[in-house]
Amino acid sequence: MIRWATDWWRRWRGRSRSPTAWLWRNAAESETVNRLARAMLSLPGEVLSAPLPWGEEAHGGGVIDLRHGAIRNVSFLPPSHSSNALPPAGGCGELRAVVAARYVPAAEISPQNVLITPGGSGALSLALEACLDPGDRVVLFDPCSPLLAWGAQSRRARLAWVPTWVEDGWCRFPRAVLERAIRRARMLLLADPVNPTGAVFHPEDREYIAWLAAAHDVLLYVDQAFAELHPRGEAARWEAIPGIRPHLLLADSLSWSHNVRGWRVGWLIGPRVVLRACQALQHLHAAVVPTPCQWLAAACLEESRPQHERPALFQRWQKQRQQAGDLFQRWGLETGDSGQGGFLWISTAALGLDGRQWAEVLERKYRLRVLPGELCGPSGRNMVRLGLLQHPGHWQEALNRLSRCLSEGKQRTSPCATAPGPFPHSPRAAFSLS
Repeated sequence: MIRWATDWWRRWRGRSRSPTAWLWRNAAESETVNRLARAMLSLPGEVLSAPLPWGEEAHGGGVIDLRHGAIRNVSFLPPSHSSNALPPAGGCGELRAVVAARYVPAAEISPQNVLITPGGSGALSLALEACLDPGDRVVLFDPCSPLLAWGAQSRRARLAWVPTWVEDGWCRFPRAVLERAIRRARMLLLADPVNPTGAVFHPEDREYIAWLAAAHDVLLYVDQAFAELHPRGEAARWEAIPGIRPHLLLADSLSWSHNVRGWRVGWLIGPRVVLRACQALQHLHAAVVPTPCQWLAAACLEESRPQHERPALFQRWQKQRQQAGDLFQRWGLETGDSGQGGFLWISTAALGLDGRQWAEVLERKYRLRVLPGELCGPSGRNMVRLGLLQHPGHWQEALNRLSRCLSEGKQRTSPCATAPGPFPHSPRAAFSLS
C-alpha cells in the first residue's frame, strides 16, 4: 500500500525523485523527522515564542540588556598554530589538559575525563541526550537556570521540583522532599552557585546530595558556570567528595567568566563511558568547537589572573547591588537572592504585576531587558532576574531607567497603593501597564 501510494504521488507530481516520496520510503529518516518533531512539540509554548536569552537580536539602538554581562576584555596573543586543522575527538589536547588541571589533584581527573563542548548549553544537551530516555524522572531545585528545565523538557522527561530558600548565603532545601523526589529518578540537575539567587550549597548539603545520588544510582549534573564570579564559588569542589565520581558530571564554560560567549567553548567532565556516548553524539550532530576557539580558550585559562582582579570585581558588583537594593527598597520591592553573585532576584508582587508583565513593560517603554522569573521555576512567577555583570556606565543608565519606570508607573494616589505590607492582595493592579 505504501509503495503504491509513493508511485502514485511521484507520477502525479511529475518528479522522478520526490523528497516527500523519499522520506516515505526511508523508514530511518522518517523516524528521525518524527523524533525531531516530537522534541519541538514537547517544548513549552513560551520557549518557542519568547526571544532567545542569548545571541544578538536585531533590535533597535539604546537597549540595555541586563540578562547578560560584559566583565572584561581578553588581551593575549593566540598560539601560532594552523587554524585549518580539525580538532581531535574530544577536543584539543592542550585545552583538555588545562581544564583537567583546574580541579583538585585528589579527584584524579585526567584529560581523558574531559570533553570539549560548544559552550555550557552544549554540555547539557549532550549529557541529557546520552543519559535520558523519554519519561525518565529529572530532579530540579526551584528556582534554577532556565536551561536546565528547558533541556529536560526537550527530552520529554518528568520534572520533580524541590523548593529552596536562601539562608546566610547558602541554598537550603527540605531533605525529606529531596529524598522522595530522587527515588526512581534518572538525573539530578543543579547549578552551584545557583542561578538566579546566587546562593551556594553548604558543604554538608553537597555531601548529602552526593550520598543520595550514589545510593539511588542517580547521575548528578552540576553546572559551575558562575563559580569564578562568586566569592564562595571556588570552594564548591564537588569532585573532591569521596565516592561521587562514577555518578558526577561537571559542566563549565568561558562564556561568563571570560565574557567570550561567541567562542562557544565549554567542557563536560565525567566517567569515560558517559563521555564516549556524548562524544559520539557530538560528532553525529557536527557540534564540534572550532580549533582556533579551543586554542584561544586554552590561552585564556593559562593566562594568570591578577590577584587584585577578583576582589575588585566583587567590590564593584556589591556596590551595584547596594545601589539597586536601595532603589527597590524605596518602592517596596523585596529581593530573594543571597546578596552575593552576579544576579539580583527581585519580587514584583508589590507592583501588582507578575514577572513577565513587568519585563514586557520595561522592554516596551524603557528599552530595558530583564529575565522573567517564571522561566526559572514555579516559584519565580512574581520575580525577575537582573544581571549585575555590566559596565559601570550601562549600569548607571539602567538604574535611571528603572527609577523612571517605578516613579511613573506607581499609583501614588490610589487607595489600593497604600495597602499594608509589601505584597498587596488587592485584585486591582497597583502598577500601570499603559
